Amino acid sequence: MTREIKFRAWDIESKKMYKVAFPTWNGMIETRDGDHNAPTFFLTQNGEEQKGVLMQFIGSKDKNGKEGSVEIYDGDLMRDFPNGFEPREIFEVCWINNGWWMKTKSAVNHKELIVPIDTSFEVIGNIYEDENLLNK
Repeated sequence: MTREIKFRAWDIESKKMYKVAFPTWNGMIETRDGDHNAPTFFLTQNGEEQKGVLMQFIGSKDKNGKEGSVEIYDGDLMRDFPNGFEPREIFEVCWINNGWWMKTKSAVNHKELIVPIDTSFEVIGNIYEDENLLNK
């Protein structure tokens, strides 16, 4: 079984997310969008401030299954379904100790909680475009 390897990139300056067409080892990212006018930019260049953030597809989709499903990437925000308890936790997808995990601050004791990826959750945004969700 093979896993599809693909990336997306957050352009810090334009505050826009792009699909990555071609990442290189020198940190240059060639992006693409529907108009084929997406920029090529460096994640970092000559020790300068970071220009972009590269995020990897984790190889899974969210709770919607095949139809209408959303691909899950590093930095995505996921939420479980209502189960009668509030507040519902919002989890950030991240790579920790050689595996994909979800982490959140516990609403109960405010300590960091790290759990395995749960594809029955739904992707509701990401930490760059929807950082306001982290404050809820």
